[in-house]
Amino acid sequence: MKQMAVPKARPRARRKYATIANKLYVVGDCLELVTEKRTYRGVVCALHERRGQCDCVTLVMDPKTTSTRESFEGGQYFGHFIGTPTGDLAGPHVIRLEHRMLLREGNPFRRVAHVELDETRYGWEASAASST
Repeated sequence: MKQMAVPKARPRARRKYATIANKLYVVGDCLELVTEKRTYRGVVCALHERRGQCDCVTLVMDPKTTSTRESFEGGQYFGHFIGTPTGDLAGPHVIRLEHRMLLREGNPFRRVAHVELDETRYGWEASAASST
């Protein structure tokens, strides 16, 4: 394949993606999904927006919790060990809910409560700081 000797005079501009103006949830919202067989609960721990898509990162809770603010604050969350070269780190088990999927499905989640989260206590930055 030949290489171009001269760069394009007018290169194609980067695509500008629209931001999601009306997000369904904010960090700290406690969500509940009730099905015929089971009730699922989780806490929104991050919102990731990239290239016009928004993901709601939700921390999954133990099914023994109830739908109260106190239960979300003191409840148990699912986690797993992440293997690193320096050893295993405990990490949260999260699911990503796509904003457009939630809108398409009529947003089956119900906001139960809101808790204030300290993002320095969880997330990649906190895990990296504790391992050094």
